[in-house]
Amino acid sequence: MTVKYILDSSVLIAFYTEAKMPRIIEGLSKYIELVIPYGVMEELKDGSTWSSMDNSINLYKIVKIEEIPQDLEEYRIKLGKGELEVLSIAYSYDNAVACIDDKEARKVADEKNIPKRGTLGIARDAIKYEIISCEESLIFCKRLIAVGFRFKGSCEDIFNC
Repeated sequence: MTVKYILDSSVLIAFYTEAKMPRIIEGLSKYIELVIPYGVMEELKDGSTWSSMDNSINLYKIVKIEEIPQDLEEYRIKLGKGELEVLSIAYSYDNAVACIDDKEARKVADEKNIPKRGTLGIARDAIKYEIISCEESLIFCKRLIAVGFRFKGSCEDIFNC
């Protein structure tokens, strides 16, 4: 069964707009089903990230959810629409991973045992699938730092380079 990455706007913005290295996530589409919740698409529609995705939108499956699962309803106040939809889809699908960077959303994923992956974890996957080299992952990481992306550890430690 194919793994599904349910992508939040922050992840897509990191690859397309901030680091300007969309081929990392696009390359994963050969191995992983890439899903964008409708709410995330709505968040991105008016920005530069969505327009830069024009040529690759066919790599993504857009999913509209009818309702938030009851187990996640209590988080509606804490989370943005995109994060809540990412978690809802990941909660409802088999083999789905919530791809989120938001601290609160990651806490909810842990509480509800929803598998999660952040932007840097996705880039590590791209190394594993030989989409990018270790050196390219360091370039990616340093570009994110340059635009204010924060994380623990050094780029070299994160990517084992």
